[in-house]
Amino acid sequence: MCSHLHSRVAVSVAPSTFRALMTPVSAPRRSMVYVYRYSGLGCAFAGGVLVFMAGGWFLDRWLGLFPLFMVLGALVGATLSTVSIYRRLQIGQKSGDNQEGGGA
Repeated sequence: MCSHLHSRVAVSVAPSTFRALMTPVSAPRRSMVYVYRYSGLGCAFAGGVLVFMAGGWFLDRWLGLFPLFMVLGALVGATLSTVSIYRRLQIGQKSGDNQEGGGA
């Protein structure tokens, strides 16, 4: 019974197809790692701007000076987010040099 079933399966599936189905899935490509890293940095930038803008909006509502602190919060958030992203990229670049053997 088992050999009869086994022969039917072997006939219906070509060896190359069977090998393709049984090979393990390879790790994500290196380029996808960069996509995830840089999209994460973009989300961090947007989050920083939105947090400071929202803080300025609440401060404006409390003090009655509607656009002043919201705009100021957006500018401060963009500045601090830019500095944060720059530092993260510099640290990543230095650690990448050390991993490739370029640093001490």
